[in-house]
Amino acid sequence: MRVIAGTARSMPLRTVKGLDVRPTTDRTKETLFNILMPWIPGCRFLDLYAGSGSIGIEALSRGCAHCTFIEKTRAHQNLILENLDFTHLSDNARLIRGDVNAVLPRLESEEPFDVIFMDPPFDHQLEKTTLELLAHSSLPAEDGLIVVEASPRTDFSYLEELGYEIFKERRYGQSQHIDIIKRASQQFDEVIVGVLTNSKKTPLFSTEERVNILREVTKSIPNVTIKSFEGLSVNFVRECNAQVIIRGLRAITDFEYELSMAQTNRILAPDIDTMFLITSLEYAYLSSTTVKEVAAYDASIEQFVPPVVSEALRKKLESRH
Repeated sequence: MRVIAGTARSMPLRTVKGLDVRPTTDRTKETLFNILMPWIPGCRFLDLYAGSGSIGIEALSRGCAHCTFIEKTRAHQNLILENLDFTHLSDNARLIRGDVNAVLPRLESEEPFDVIFMDPPFDHQLEKTTLELLAHSSLPAEDGLIVVEASPRTDFSYLEELGYEIFKERRYGQSQHIDIIKRASQQFDEVIVGVLTNSKKTPLFSTEERVNILREVTKSIPNVTIKSFEGLSVNFVRECNAQVIIRGLRAITDFEYELSMAQTNRILAPDIDTMFLITSLEYAYLSSTTVKEVAAYDASIEQFVPPVVSEALRKKLESRH
């Protein structure tokens, strides 16, 4: 993990292994600050459930006038101080030790904050409690922003009742494959997703498990069917009475292999075409290897994959220990 831009650009930040801290990925952080940049220079920034402090430090690096961090865990408190010291950003920062919802009422007499960021532990309903406090508080500046990073499962249906207006929403945790499947389903009347059974490999999940997971995450797309197959993909395509193979391209490094495969398939089956879809930018960096490596260190992967995949991978890795 590192600082993306500003005076501390590229400087590494320390974090703690484990599920208690879920560092915001560089890609997510970059997207977040692309949205926030009009508010950052000279602003007062409040980082709630601060963890390693990476978001507040990014704001300081990009020119915010002051950042207050609130964190209750001692190990994380020490980490914030170390990261601030290392990046030489301590002068404009303050760490308050304690529980967020207990500390906030004590700050009422202070100058309002232009940007308030919170990233509480997932699935503990802490977002609602904190947002309720802030809704009746003088801490958010007029026309200020409150940014919440939360699990895709989090219910925010109450926001309008509290007087909030959603400025922008970004969803992560979809994955490259689901991105390609969804977009293909908009181009074709029927999409059949083939899950290869390859006896030469020993994947983490069995063919049956992979089929079931894909069926679960695509159940909301009515024209998508999941099937397993063995052997050549062109034979499977013919068995399905299909005419086009869809392949996703993440980067230029994928192209040489995919082009070779498409040309081979064209020789084997001249009646079957291959169509390439470029992976959406937010998934271009992602691979199954990266996700498995992150999960192996007991870190959350919910920002990378759908919740059903995250849960299945967690259980699979626990069963191997």
